[in-house]
Amino acid sequence: MASVDGKELLERLGRGERPESMGLRRTAEGFVDLQGLRLEKPRPKAKFRVGGDTFDYVPGKPIFEGSSFSHVDLAGAHVEESVWQGCTFSHVRFEHVRGAGVNFASSRMESVSFVRADLRRANWGEDRLDGPLVADTEFIDCDLRGSMYGHPLFRNCRWVNCNLKGVDFGGSRFEDCTFAGPLEDTWFRGRHRDPEARIQALRNPMRNVDFSKAELRHVSFTDGIDLTQCTFPGAGYIRIPHPERAYRRALERVKATWPEGKAKERAVFYLEGKSAHFPEEQPFVIVRPADFSDWPKARDVGLRVLDELRSASQIAQ
Repeated sequence: MASVDGKELLERLGRGERPESMGLRRTAEGFVDLQGLRLEKPRPKAKFRVGGDTFDYVPGKPIFEGSSFSHVDLAGAHVEESVWQGCTFSHVRFEHVRGAGVNFASSRMESVSFVRADLRRANWGEDRLDGPLVADTEFIDCDLRGSMYGHPLFRNCRWVNCNLKGVDFGGSRFEDCTFAGPLEDTWFRGRHRDPEARIQALRNPMRNVDFSKAELRHVSFTDGIDLTQCTFPGAGYIRIPHPERAYRRALERVKATWPEGKAKERAVFYLEGKSAHFPEEQPFVIVRPADFSDWPKARDVGLRVLDELRSASQIAQ
């Protein structure tokens, strides 16, 4: 499909025109066949910095507003840098989609599948916005590195073997969700900052979230998050009760009892950094002891810090 035709077809379909009137066919499963559709890919014109991060300035992004899509197959589509404002997706397939930089920040999804999709730098949610709702949606073997989150609500969603390295879920909220496969340097929060007080007050319930088939490598659970309704892997992980107290107590012990030197400096730096992310009480945090044994050039320090946390957690209970 030509890029111009691709955008026009999506706009017409999103307004409710019959697929047959546009010469579109349906797959054997009854989905409107838009496999391989291409949108014109905008190219960055410049770079700008905000808060220490660098972003591309990309004018002329394909924008869709208020469109509704149901039973559409967009497998292999090229939708990089496209923007979807107030759109709805129901029973839509985004398998093998090329969607780097796509923006779904204010759109609603139900029964959508992303399989082997390139979703790097994808945007889900915006400041001052409660939502969007992403329900009954699965992310399988997807690349989500660099993805950004306001306050989306993920309900009954699955992430299986996705690349979530370095992803900060920000103000995301999770209900009845499952994570399977490796998670590395991924961050879950109980609440997150927002310019509007009403939105900042939203809490992440973490209701019935299943991590039992996940491998949690340097995964953070902070900012008052309540993990009591979550399921975690059995072996290889420990719970630190009341981390806001345990990390503070461990920091005090290190400062008071460790001899001066590089080991103490590293331990203090780590514990001070972690303590800052527990501004309020939370029932417990999950840690992986193996994460403390792979400190670069400081394996012995990491294991000693873990021992301090174990001792402090007993005191903190």
